Amino acid sequence: MVLQVQLVGLDEESSEFICRNTFDHPYPTTKLMWIPDTKGVYPDLLATSGDYLRVWRVSGRSTGLEWQLWTHREQAGAGGRVAAARRSKW
Repeated sequence: MVLQVQLVGLDEESSEFICRNTFDHPYPTTKLMWIPDTKGVYPDLLATSGDYLRVWRVSGRSTGLEWQLWTHREQAGAGGRVAAARRSKW
């Protein structure tokens, strides 16, 4: 099963929503948060949650994974320890 996220935008000439970008996502998303840079100084970022928290860099018609964050729980006797891990492409 291929899961995808579509980014849509308003075409001001036709007043219709159009697909601006589509990218594969490995797990169904439960929440999306968008951080667009309206001044064009910083990269546009999109965060998705599901099995992990993923942060994507959106550039024109391409989208690439920047960070993948997750919490890993290891059982240690009666208690537990929670450690955060991060994967970054740069």
